[in-house]
Amino acid sequence: MTGLGADAMQCVALLAVCGRPVDAGGFGDALAWPAPRVVAATGELVRSGFVARFWDEYRLADDLAQDEVLTQLPPPLLAQTHRKCASALRRRAEGDVHLLLDAFEHERAVGAATPALALEIARSPSRRLLGQSGLDYLVGIARAPNPDRDSSLALDFELAGMAADLGDPSTALALLTDLSAELPTRAERAVCALRAARHAFEMERVPEMVSMLQRTRHEGLGDPWMTVGADALEYLRLSWLEHDHATADTYRRRAVASARSLVEQAGSVEELTEGARRAFADAMDAERLACLRADDMQEMLARIDELIEATRGMGERHLDARLAASVPLRFLNRWPEAEQRVVAVLDEAQREVSPASTAAAQYQLALVLYNLGHVEEAARVHEDARRAGVHLDAYFEASDTWLCGLRQLIELSTGDWQASLQSLRSQAEQQGHPHCRLILRQRAALWAARFAEAGCAVVVPELLASAQMDADLVECPRCDCELPLVAAESLARIGATDLARERLATWDQRHPCPLARARFMHQRASAVLASAEDDADALAQIRAVIAEAAAAGTRLEELWGLIDLGVVQARRDVAAAAGTWSAAARLAAGLGAASEQSLVRRHLRELGVRWVDRSVVAKHAEGPLGALSRRELEVAQLAASGTSNANIARSLFISEKTVEQHVSRVLTKLGVHNRVELAARYRTLLDAAPGSIGK
Repeated sequence: MTGLGADAMQCVALLAVCGRPVDAGGFGDALAWPAPRVVAATGELVRSGFVARFWDEYRLADDLAQDEVLTQLPPPLLAQTHRKCASALRRRAEGDVHLLLDAFEHERAVGAATPALALEIARSPSRRLLGQSGLDYLVGIARAPNPDRDSSLALDFELAGMAADLGDPSTALALLTDLSAELPTRAERAVCALRAARHAFEMERVPEMVSMLQRTRHEGLGDPWMTVGADALEYLRLSWLEHDHATADTYRRRAVASARSLVEQAGSVEELTEGARRAFADAMDAERLACLRADDMQEMLARIDELIEATRGMGERHLDARLAASVPLRFLNRWPEAEQRVVAVLDEAQREVSPASTAAAQYQLALVLYNLGHVEEAARVHEDARRAGVHLDAYFEASDTWLCGLRQLIELSTGDWQASLQSLRSQAEQQGHPHCRLILRQRAALWAARFAEAGCAVVVPELLASAQMDADLVECPRCDCELPLVAAESLARIGATDLARERLATWDQRHPCPLARARFMHQRASAVLASAEDDADALAQIRAVIAEAAAAGTRLEELWGLIDLGVVQARRDVAAAAGTWSAAARLAAGLGAASEQSLVRRHLRELGVRWVDRSVVAKHAEGPLGALSRRELEVAQLAASGTSNANIARSLFISEKTVEQHVSRVLTKLGVHNRVELAARYRTLLDAAPGSIGK
């Protein structure tokens, strides 16, 4: 460094401070030099061997030299270089939060960081691109002493929103709690307290939620919309966390009545301020959850439509509202439609880089895929959701109890069913939320009975009794509808037919007009009971279950219908049972339901029938197509016919991203480079393959 000229030294300083290669344009931009001056200085550095040139970029020849250069640079030159880097990055940024953050780090290195720049980053529409590490960095900055109190408070407020966007309710709650005490106006403090209360609910932190709601009412005194929002959240707390439904409904009815009256006075929801729209959405959300609890899915769909309209333009809140529409569709047994809704939300959440909404949609998609019988794909999506929703797993399960134990349910089919069943039972024992515990126990009872676990005659009644205790605690009409049907099927499978018949008779009296999903569960439980009692009508009842499952697209239920049908046939017609179970084994193989396939093969061995997995034979007899899964074969057939990814996605009710992944795997497995080559080499084979779109 001693022999370098002044210009060359400035270039060395820039390389060391940047910590990455710089091209000629970068030197000119940062140092405000004309091109000839840059060429002369960089040429001197290259000739000295101190700097190496790779194509159009320059870097220090030895990576170890960077720390020494930074140590030996004169402090004025070092500070000047940091400022020049910061200025250049800010000029180039044009809203790029990563470049703005780099600029902030350079300013911070010389004590020149401005709160305004940190606030600009936190307010950027693309702030979510910084991820959790970026949020943590900015929160650290916000916690540093700042003489400008107004900018400090504004930064905390924006970071609370960023934390919510990224699915980090703990950080959002901490920031908003502080803001609810520190902001200058009562209105601002009330808004922050209300938002903090919602995050406290997400994490089931009741004392903090109570404290924030009290602060909301105190600071928001005189603002009717603050009262609406507080009442709506009181409903959530009392109903879902404390199970005081009578008091909860009082708050809900008051919130909804006030919200509708205030909207009528304003003229329409569109005329409301953003804060008022959020409070109105809270009231409609309370109505939605009340409909769910009451098992009124048609009314729930109507309230969700209101919620969707009220939240337009509200980012994650709008996505959450749209996603909620899949829930009543499931109870109405409209699974393919539910999948379409979820996939649309997932695609948009991923485009908008919304981690919380992405995780929520992935959990819902995994649930829908599992019930549609795509168990392998459900396992992959659920794992993606688990990674994306690391901060919110418990909240997702509490907000939709069907998600409780979903991973174990998937693994019951795809892996070691005994270990998965034990995991379900263990999770139930560790679960503190009675609603979730109820679902886990009833699921464990059902699957212990279906797989005839050793000792299930004792285990199943114990699990059902514990589940009933939880049901009595939560007083949920929807669970009161579902649990007796699960109990009836489970008890019938273990031979407790009198108890099963009693459960069904009681259920019939209490639910004269059940929803589609409940009707199907009743139909299935009745068919299993008929089979257990060797009723003459058992075959017809089970065939009706199979037909209903096939019509709804719930292939896993269709599979279990075939398994049950074979059980009845085996008592009178071994050949018919062998044919049914062989069909069940093929379906299980196609769905990736390895545990059910093993169960069916055991039944066949008991009949003296050796079943051969045709998919294994196909890998040898059908050439390369045998290596494709069922879904990959469907995608390959459509792709080879010239169908676009968007149309394939619509045809198969999956996302375009999933189509892209399937196409990539198909091309790899078949050893072709693109769709044109796929069509040229394999179109004839694909057209002739089972399930071809041409058939």
